[in-house]
Amino acid sequence: MLNRKKFTADLISFKQQDLYLTRKYIVEFKKVLSPAKVAKLITLEQEFKMALLHKLKDKHGTNR
Repeated sequence: MLNRKKFTADLISFKQQDLYLTRKYIVEFKKVLSPAKVAKLITLEQEFKMALLHKLKDKHGTNR
């Protein structure tokens, strides 16, 4: 039970830090990029993360 609580707390902490960094960098990106380019960057980052996850899942699935 304790491990699940720690996992949940760690996950929430990680997501909060990720959100903080995302907000911080969006503010910085807006200083040098157009809003369209900032939006494109965010979209591409999400697509990249999803591609990595799919690749890891595929790799993991073939090793079973």
